[in-house]
Amino acid sequence: MNDELKELLRSVLKEELKPIHQQLDKFDKRFDEVDSRFSKIDERFDEVDHCLQTIEGDVKSLIDNMINGLGPYFERITEQIDEVIETTNKQQVIIEALSARTLKH
Repeated sequence: MNDELKELLRSVLKEELKPIHQQLDKFDKRFDEVDSRFSKIDERFDEVDHCLQTIEGDVKSLIDNMINGLGPYFERITEQIDEVIETTNKQQVIIEALSARTLKH
């Protein structure tokens, strides 16, 4: 009789716990879906991070190119200004010499 009672209790418990197990299975499925969504979000953030790193590298490269490109440009402008100043100084000397000659005559 003791064995029969145990079996009966097991059977009853099994039937009573069945809906609880079903609910737990549903929770497991939902948590799996949530985990999957979080994984997809993590992948998207990884892509965004990669894109940002690429953009950052491109911006640094552009800045370097601009700085390196502007250096020679400004050197050329400086040379041209120096040439203009030199030419102006020479012309000024000539004008002063001509002016001095004109005043002597």
